[in-house]
Amino acid sequence: MALHLPAGLVRDPSGVVTKDPNQEVQDRVALVFDSFLRLRTTMQVTRALHARGLMLPRNDKHGETHWARPNRAAVTEMLKNPAYAGAFAYGRTQMRDAAVPGRRRVQVRRPGGECKILVRDRYPAYVPWATHEKIKAMLRDNRAEYEKLKTRGVPRDGAALLHGIAWCGECGHKMVVRYVRGSEYVCTYLQKQHGAPVCQRLQAACIDDRVAAAFLDAVAPAEMRDGEACNTGPAALDPVLRAQALALGERLPALWADPGVSREHRKALLRCLIDKVALRRTARDAASVRVVWRGGEVSEFTVALTVNALAALPRAAEMEARVLELARDGLHDDEIVRVLTAEGHRSPWRTEEFLPGTVQRIRLQHQVKVVRRSRWRDMPGWMAVTEAAARLQVPRQWVRGRIRSGVIRTLCEPSGRYLIPDTPAALDAIQDLQAGRVGRIDLTPRLNENKEH
Repeated sequence: MALHLPAGLVRDPSGVVTKDPNQEVQDRVALVFDSFLRLRTTMQVTRALHARGLMLPRNDKHGETHWARPNRAAVTEMLKNPAYAGAFAYGRTQMRDAAVPGRRRVQVRRPGGECKILVRDRYPAYVPWATHEKIKAMLRDNRAEYEKLKTRGVPRDGAALLHGIAWCGECGHKMVVRYVRGSEYVCTYLQKQHGAPVCQRLQAACIDDRVAAAFLDAVAPAEMRDGEACNTGPAALDPVLRAQALALGERLPALWADPGVSREHRKALLRCLIDKVALRRTARDAASVRVVWRGGEVSEFTVALTVNALAALPRAAEMEARVLELARDGLHDDEIVRVLTAEGHRSPWRTEEFLPGTVQRIRLQHQVKVVRRSRWRDMPGWMAVTEAAARLQVPRQWVRGRIRSGVIRTLCEPSGRYLIPDTPAALDAIQDLQAGRVGRIDLTPRLNENKEH
């Protein structure tokens, strides 16, 4: 019975099996076994081969030997093959019914590496049989540890909230947590298996906050969820599972925010309802999050990520031009910050906030100096005509002209400075005036009505 031989063993014309006459092939096979006995894991052996730029001999279906880039599966298959210990093995696989009725039966490995027929000392061995048995035991131990770690595991008291339940939305494998300059979720599976680059890495804090908000939203009373426009919880969460978290009642949000509650306890609460969370970077500054709830419901949303450079933001050019426009228009940094924040811009190292430092950096880069502050003092709840015009994106001369002609009535200080109420209603009124929907407006605080038709 002539079986397919692995790389490193060949059959001569008379049918006798010998080692491959190519000494490089022999040395490479021996190196794999020596490396595993020294390094003890297939991942470390694969990394060592990659580090030295070495290829593995592999046989195709015709028995021809070729060189291929090492991967973890190939190393494992070589270590498990009893032929390298000199044994003839037949029936290492068996047929099993398909998981889906009606499908063809599938071929799988026999459990524990067993085979129907095993005859030792039939081939020239690369390792003694005792060493082969030792390697099988080491592989079984490594596999048992891997299977244990691949599960959700117990909650740990690290900073990352989704440790153990975060999965890569690119390749589908479990993500690990790294604590370097803050915590991040990293997919290293392809790197470990094939020496490929890291699949993706994502900042944990931004994602954790959004998932926690979805969790609290999911266990909120139904009447509260119905009134919220940006609900990210599941539409129909398993009532039994939800009841476990609802048992805490209205105390849950306060309990979650309590600094005395450990991260480990928060993770345990989260796992009452969440089975896993799939993460995928969709842009340099954004990631899609897919929460799979216990019971099968799914929630999906996008999370903004911080970046380390202004150019990484999708609206960077627009934001830079706007800052320069407002600065040259006479607005000060804090006023520009308010305008840019209202327009939905953010600083590179923030997910929502726009910082004065960003304004200053852009100004200095383009050599735009700060206009000296006037003698006017700040009035809480009021803004200068210049700032109001900038927010509305209308010429400030247009606003001043209507104030002087009496079309816009507003507060005038004894010094002669005009002030506009810093309220959405005041800005809406000016927009209505500009659009011709009203003939004049009154923004003075003493009147209840602010529009005159």
